[in-house]
Order: sequence, then C-alpha cells, then structure tokens
Amino acid sequence: MIVETNLSEIWKTLGNVSELGKTNRESLRRSLKRLSLTKIMIQSMDKKNKSFWTNSLIEDVKYNDLKENKLTIIFNIHMAKNYLEGAYATLNHNVYICLSSYAKKIYLFLMSHDNPVRQISIDKLRPLIGVSVEISEKHFKEQINKAIKELKEKNVLDSISKIDKGIFH
Repeated sequence: MIVETNLSEIWKTLGNVSELGKTNRESLRRSLKRLSLTKIMIQSMDKKNKSFWTNSLIEDVKYNDLKENKLTIIFNIHMAKNYLEGAYATLNHNVYICLSSYAKKIYLFLMSHDNPVRQISIDKLRPLIGVSVEISEKHFKEQINKAIKELKEKNVLDSISKIDKGIFH
C-alpha cells in the first residue's frame, strides 16, 4: 500500500495549526524515520504455542521532492490489510498508562474486540487477559470488580458494565 502526501498534510493531520517551519519539518522527518524503523511484535499467550511474528508497519519513506516536502510512504501490505480489516487493537495510550494492572489487562482485551456486546464468563476471561490460575478466585473477582470501576471512571466502560452471576457485561 502506497500513500503519496507531503509533510504539511501530515503536520495538519496531527492537529497542528501553525505553519510547518524548518525546525518542525526536520523533527517530523526524524519522527517518520523512527516510525519506519519500529517493529510490531505479536506474541501468542498460549503456553503450548509460544509463537510470535514481527514486522514493521511502514516499509519505507521516500522523499520525492525535498523543496515541496513531497514524500511517498510505503506501508507493509500485510499490516495495512489487517489494519483496514480491523484486526488490530487500538487504544488511547494516555488512558492506558494511568490504569492499574488488571484494568490494563481488561482494557487491552476490550480494545481488541470491536463488538459492542461483550459478554464473557470471568472464568473464560482469566486466561484471555493473562491472569494465572494460581491467583485465588476470590482475589481475581475482587481485582476484576476494581478494574471495572476504574474503567468506568475513565469512560472506557459504560455505567451499566458489571459482573453478574459470573458473567462480565
């Protein structure tokens, strides 16, 4: 997948209202270079199958006309296809970094499931969010309830989300 654009379009898309000056242009170029070097790793949480896959989202950034700031961004076709099909979780990093451990685990799980109806038994939720079976059921339920309250406060979950009869709604 190839996108032809210019640095000014990227600058404005990022929410900047000022003009793209020389300093900001160079900073944006360095950021694009770092982004193109970033690898994404997907690892199985299955204890039997510890497989993983790694690749970059951006394969290359080519500057076509430095004077006009025109560039071509070449996305990894497999990553782009999966992204366009909604296969990747998206999350708000500013929310994520403020969450407790269990809330982070649930948040990652929720962001990877775009179905608005999220009913799952907490017994099935435990391995999906990577909580050891060595953690007592009582402690696990307490932590899940605290995490749900926290996620409601952060507006990640709506006010009617709860655990009822062992089912997370």
